[in-house]
Amino acid sequence: MMKLEEDKLSIGQMAKLNNVTERSLRLYHENGLLVPAYIDDSSSYRYYSSHQSKRLDMILQMKSVGLSLKQIKDVLDNQDLSIFEALLHEQIDTIETQISELMMNQTILRKKLNSCKHFSNPPMLNNIYIEYQPARRAFYFEIEAYDFEADVKDSIKHWKNALIKVRNELHKYGMPITYFSDVGAIIPQEQLTSGKLLCNTAFILADDKPEYPEVKHYTIQSGTYVCVYNNWPSGDSSVEAAGIRNLIQYIEEKGYTICGDYIAEVVAESTVFDYESHLSLVKMQIPISVNKSSK
Repeated sequence: MMKLEEDKLSIGQMAKLNNVTERSLRLYHENGLLVPAYIDDSSSYRYYSSHQSKRLDMILQMKSVGLSLKQIKDVLDNQDLSIFEALLHEQIDTIETQISELMMNQTILRKKLNSCKHFSNPPMLNNIYIEYQPARRAFYFEIEAYDFEADVKDSIKHWKNALIKVRNELHKYGMPITYFSDVGAIIPQEQLTSGKLLCNTAFILADDKPEYPEVKHYTIQSGTYVCVYNNWPSGDSSVEAAGIRNLIQYIEEKGYTICGDYIAEVVAESTVFDYESHLSLVKMQIPISVNKSSK
């Protein structure tokens, strides 16, 4: 029994004193976290001591940072500082992971918003221009090689198969399915300079994404690029091939030299509402070196 009658707090008084609900106090009692200092045998009324507020504060603090009631009970029962420190480190790691995931989700939502803006206010299409691009990091996926200038039905089939492979790779390595909307194509420099448009690689830009060590990485070189925006139904490489030929012709007319791979960066997709045509807005890019004698 408690020494001082005036220190006996009913469950309602204890709840009010500490800004918690009576239900929470009952839950803490049931889990052995905060046992009332005195329980009346005849009425089963719970009575707390004001000194128990300190223990309750500790419970509330640990609960507010995400620790479970079981974890809190283990800490309070063991009263082992090393166990408490280890648990805090684990919780910090958990919170850092959650922050990383939330930031990634924020980035994805912003990209979706930008995609909507690009389609509501699209850039000028088929207008070739030159710009500097910093180095970019990308995830690299080898696909079955196919010719962009082959039959359209064949190219659509090849690209669908490529997307299936990329999707399976995302699943295999635990990568978010949201990355799937950013899949672009690469044509190696040697194919461009030999006059062929043979694609054997798909990629996803990775600058704003976490590392996945098991996934192949590709560095898109920094430098000067000849660029153009265009759009076409996903997999219809005939439009893309014509656009690449126009870029190559422009490069030749200006006396520039191709010095890297062709990059098809998917800027936006219409799949939010248009599931059939799956129209992609693409920034087509070829890196060049500008000779002093260039026009």
